[in-house]
Amino acid sequence: SIVNPFERIGYPEKNNKGKNKKNFILMYGNSCRSQIAEAIARNTFDDSYYIESAGTENHGVNPNAVRTLKEIGIDISSYKSKTIELSDLNNFNLVITLCGDAKDKCPILNQDVKHIQMVKNLGISPNL
Repeated sequence: SIVNPFERIGYPEKNNKGKNKKNFILMYGNSCRSQIAEAIARNTFDDSYYIESAGTENHGVNPNAVRTLKEIGIDISSYKSKTIELSDLNNFNLVITLCGDAKDKCPILNQDVKHIQMVKNLGISPNL
């Protein structure tokens, strides 16, 4: 079975009025890990969650990410690699960075934006 890393850290979350909280996954190239994380989150959580991913650069979707998710019944063949203006991160309730480079490039976020460095919180080596 798939381990849901979001449950382990208690995010993403809905606000108590039923409005969508905006959750964002940031990665350096938006090519593999962030595409996988976005797809799993979208398939795990209902439409009351707004989940998006992008990178500090655009490297295209890695074919290995497409193949890996296909093995568990998730199709991301239509996904595109995206970038985001770092100043736009303050429009989200939660920003999850999946690598040190993305974390290092994150600007100072508003105090009401929760930021999680996923690799650190899961105890996973970034060199895997």
